[in-house]
Amino acid sequence: MIIRNTLTLCLAVGVLTGCSQIADINPLSQVSQSIQSVTKLGSQSDDSYSDGETADLVVPPSLALPADVQRTQQIQQATQQRQQQQQALSSNKNYYVVVGTYPDSEQAMDMFVRLSSIGLPNATMESRATKTGKSLHMVRLGPFKRQEQIDKVKDSLVSDGLSQFKVVES
Repeated sequence: MIIRNTLTLCLAVGVLTGCSQIADINPLSQVSQSIQSVTKLGSQSDDSYSDGETADLVVPPSLALPADVQRTQQIQQATQQRQQQQQALSSNKNYYVVVGTYPDSEQAMDMFVRLSSIGLPNATMESRATKTGKSLHMVRLGPFKRQEQIDKVKDSLVSDGLSQFKVVES
């Protein structure tokens, strides 16, 4: 038992003596080499390491977030964005869904009748003169104040085959 303790003590003294001798030679070199060896452990391949590069962060699977947690975070972020959009739309502004602008009043009237027949709320047809004196006839739905109202109308339009429309602020 005494021999074993003595050998352990001698080994420890030898290691400490060796470390102090190396540190006395060039301490900055030793620190740099230690950092490089630790960094190399995290890199993908030891051959590609150079002083100017940084190692890629590799997250072990045991520390990665489970897929359902990541999905929950994505849903929460989407919900927050949606709420921000709704708050922006819940102001005193009015929004309209413009379904089409037509040079011919008959085309505009046909679209107006089509929208009214499928039960979309507040369909209107408005005529305006351009700078050149020609008339343009706009068919639109609204006014709407909340995003969910606009989304419902957009879904109805798409399900009825009308995919070209634009939401405008008034």
